[in-house]
Amino acid sequence: MIKSLEVVGYRGFDRLEMSELGRINLLVGKNNSGKTSVLEALSLLSSGYDPSALLRIVTRRGEMVLQEVQQGQPLRQDIDISHLFHQHELRPDARFAIDARPENGSPNQKITYSIIEVQKEQVHPHYIAALGMAGNALVGPNMGLKLEIPEPHLSSSSIVPLAKRLLRPEDLQILNNIHQRQKTVGNCQFVSTDSLSSSELTAAWDDVSLTDQEQLVSEALRYLEPKIERIAATTAKVLYFYPQSGSRGGFKVRLRGVSEPVPIGSLGDGMWRMLALAIALIRAKDGLLLVDEIDTGLHYSVMADLWTLISRAAKEFNVQVFSTTHSYDCVHSLASICQATTDSENQVTIQRLEAGKPCAVAFSADEIVSAARNYIEVR
Repeated sequence: MIKSLEVVGYRGFDRLEMSELGRINLLVGKNNSGKTSVLEALSLLSSGYDPSALLRIVTRRGEMVLQEVQQGQPLRQDIDISHLFHQHELRPDARFAIDARPENGSPNQKITYSIIEVQKEQVHPHYIAALGMAGNALVGPNMGLKLEIPEPHLSSSSIVPLAKRLLRPEDLQILNNIHQRQKTVGNCQFVSTDSLSSSELTAAWDDVSLTDQEQLVSEALRYLEPKIERIAATTAKVLYFYPQSGSRGGFKVRLRGVSEPVPIGSLGDGMWRMLALAIALIRAKDGLLLVDEIDTGLHYSVMADLWTLISRAAKEFNVQVFSTTHSYDCVHSLASICQATTDSENQVTIQRLEAGKPCAVAFSADEIVSAARNYIEVR
């Protein structure tokens, strides 16, 4: 479990330290204070340079650039990586690093991306071979993205040359080759404000269906609709002209007193949100669950039940939870699990971020309870 985290040079952070982290950590702060950026940093750390994690982050933020490779050909989507660096600047010596210090004296987990000037001879041969680059393709000063991967994963750092400030699809394949040679730091599940897509959830359901954990999902859904008895994935075909964006299909539930199964989308977005949270929590076993705006789509009256479920399952599955919120009700309801347990293995913290401040303000479980009783604002 991560006990402290340092983020340097990532997005809005010149430097940020978070300490006294627990099993459940709620990040609060004003807009643009960096709460989502902390979740992204943790997902990058856990990915161990997996390019799919990088791609998901920039896609979520809309940080893609359409490029015309050849006239009359489809446009290519490249990644504008400048926005990952502090102040959106790409210059030689720009870098961002994410460093986590686990408990019990385990080795630190760290990844570093940096920008350097490169010549062709500095670029790894497998990159040139893969892209068919030859001759003077990289003559003169060029910027490269350097992945500083510590031993024992790789014998040296890897450098990917940049086209201006962009990563191309072929670059992601090279990054994937690097990632395959490195041991991934840990399991990580990221639930954004849009929850998870229908395809993501139905694929994840295979890990849950017909296991003991299926009951946990049903329990979570019953917080919103007590009549739910069972849930199942469906394989119904969708007509090609039906829009898929934001689809809530793929699952049906059986309701007590209703003869036919009901599509889960009929029960509202809150039900879909709860389904995504429950499945992601189970799949985060021995890793991290990251949730942006955890209360999205959920009424304040169910938040205490949700925190209780998360607290119990996080301990059972050895999951460390990081979530964000702007909601006072979400913060207030967190006090319920602080009061209900004295187990140090299930420590709860609130971490308040303030733009421009190098250290998050940590609130312990006792302080969370006191703030809730006395209506003290900690956001």
